[in-house]
Amino acid sequence: DGAFSRVPSHWKGMFLSELIAFEKGKKYKGCESGDGAIPVLSIKDYRNLDSDTDTYTKDEKAVIAKTDEVVIVSDGANSGELVYGRSGAIGPNLILAKQKSDLLHEDYLFYLLRALQLQSYAKGEFIKHLSVKDIEHIYVYLPPFEEQEKMVEYMYKIEGAIAGIEESFGVVLPKFEEYLNAIISEIVTGKYNFKQ
Repeated sequence: DGAFSRVPSHWKGMFLSELIAFEKGKKYKGCESGDGAIPVLSIKDYRNLDSDTDTYTKDEKAVIAKTDEVVIVSDGANSGELVYGRSGAIGPNLILAKQKSDLLHEDYLFYLLRALQLQSYAKGEFIKHLSVKDIEHIYVYLPPFEEQEKMVEYMYKIEGAIAGIEESFGVVLPKFEEYLNAIISEIVTGKYNFKQ
């Protein structure tokens, strides 16, 4: 159905909830930075990776994201956007996406979610909202693990080439981002053959 209308027959169909554990962030009681304090992350913190967060908590039940884990923006104009690169307790407008199945390559998780364009699943007329329930019930097709590894390697090469071109021009080129998104979508939906 949709983007996955003609996937290779050896790919396995399943719900995202079978592959990924999603956990919504929450609001925390604040505290001073220092001993035992955990930074509380918002979308602002992910946008500015070089600055320190200004909010901390000591909540033992905090939803903690590691630097390499994918976080999804759940509310507002950026609902469905994927972010990563910070470690800390995620706030109430974010959802942590953690690999929970050995069938899913850790790095493929990001590309799969990116190809799904989660923004399109956000609901709300004025303020968009994306819930864990909405995401968990998305049905996808998953290639075998070895193919995922090849796909990830290929996507790393493409991203590296685009980054190199942008660096040499000294500017981020939106058309390259569109091109990269199109390639990721084609790969994740089975349009390229990585079986051999």
